[in-house]
Amino acid sequence: MLVDDREAVLRAIAEFDSLGREAFLAKYGFGRAREFFLFYNGRFYDSKAIVGAAHGVSSVSGVPLAASDFSGGEQTVKKTLNTLGFTVIRTRLSEVSPSGETRAVILTWNPDRWEWPDRSEVVRRFNGGESVRMRWSSGNTRTLPIGTRAFLLKQGAEPRGFVASGWTISSPFEAPHWDDELAAKGGTANYVEVLFDTVLADESEPLDPRNSEGALSQINWAIPSSGTSINGEAYLALETLWAARERHSFHPNRSYTRSDITRALGIEAKPSGDWLTGYHREGDEMFIFAAVNAAGRTGHDYQNEWLRSDRFRWFGTTNSKRTDAKIAPMLSREVTTHIFWRSLDRGPFTYAGVGVPVAVTDSVPIQIVWDVLDPSAADDSKLPEELDDSVGQYPVGAGRQVTVNKYERSRAARKECIAHYGAACLVCGFDFGIAYGAMGHGYIHVHHLVTMAELAKRFAETGVEYILDPVRDLRPVCANCHAMIHSRREPYAIEELRKLLT
Repeated sequence: MLVDDREAVLRAIAEFDSLGREAFLAKYGFGRAREFFLFYNGRFYDSKAIVGAAHGVSSVSGVPLAASDFSGGEQTVKKTLNTLGFTVIRTRLSEVSPSGETRAVILTWNPDRWEWPDRSEVVRRFNGGESVRMRWSSGNTRTLPIGTRAFLLKQGAEPRGFVASGWTISSPFEAPHWDDELAAKGGTANYVEVLFDTVLADESEPLDPRNSEGALSQINWAIPSSGTSINGEAYLALETLWAARERHSFHPNRSYTRSDITRALGIEAKPSGDWLTGYHREGDEMFIFAAVNAAGRTGHDYQNEWLRSDRFRWFGTTNSKRTDAKIAPMLSREVTTHIFWRSLDRGPFTYAGVGVPVAVTDSVPIQIVWDVLDPSAADDSKLPEELDDSVGQYPVGAGRQVTVNKYERSRAARKECIAHYGAACLVCGFDFGIAYGAMGHGYIHVHHLVTMAELAKRFAETGVEYILDPVRDLRPVCANCHAMIHSRREPYAIEELRKLLT
């Protein structure tokens, strides 16, 4: 194979973006591609030139391949890039969407008319890091440039809204109709092939554009058929809204530049300041950018390393220590820590996942060992079904119907409780993270010291809502001890139950 290192290709792509097409081709001595284009993150790249440059990164000699050193085409360049997980499109330049075009096509999906039977499999593959491409009806649209931004709009019964996005990787074509009855009668439909870059796991929480302001408010979202285009300000507004909706949707094993990350967070400015150093805080999230077996931007190699597939040893910046303003919140889990890494000193980072600190060495710089979790397993959706879960946004009163046995969760209250007390049971000391490793980190029940019955009684007597304080009123306990606490009509106090342990 011409190149066997995906990171080398990503580095060549980054250099292409930095230099620009003409300068990149001139540097490596390649002409413009005529048929085969590497398609990555919505942009087209001359595939043979990328492979030639990538060879210089991945080979022992460090010498890139010249255009005369190998042939392009399906059995060489395309096969090499496909093997490394990239998409290569065979097309003519005239069919490609112009660079910088502010246009998108709205594709539609109505579950009442077509169930999308393999949707769960598509989501599974996408979340597993696979490229997902499939054809979709383009309605009456027969002309559409390859590389057009595409958004998938769920219609029909509520909730409605956008559930996926991607890029067109074919021109519209005709094929048997998606409706089996019409297809049996010889009916046809227009389709376009789409490479998805985002597929929402939960179709019940789509991005609803109908209450948007500005340019999006001028669009009638009761779109009659797939294939409708939006342009200019409306497209840019939708892209911004979609990026904000997806701000937590970084996918493990996928590649991201710093600009990809800031755009996903809705930050328009070019990354600067500590975005360009080892770690950056944005709200309640921390972003670590680590070099492995390579020097960072300052030229210093901090010897970051993977201890196993889900455990990472990381060094802070020079002179860092556990009390630093950006280190302490990571150790206390006040913030969600996203870990990005790369084995090169330039180019995109690979997203590893959410880091949970499991060991700290008070050296200078500080050393932290992280267990790295898939975000879907690391967030508060791990909250177990339990008898006495944390309540809604702290106030509890008649409006909350506190007299029923099932009531709202408050992830904020739960998070604050665990941040203060830790995730080990305060009765027996059991820690799911220690017992089960990464899969158990943060898994713990949260017990109310003040029962729901008592809260309801106080409200009935005073008419004043009781404001729950997560540190004062909540305690982390394991499932077994939680059951024992509630094994009698008046729950055991934690100290009382602790004395009963034999």
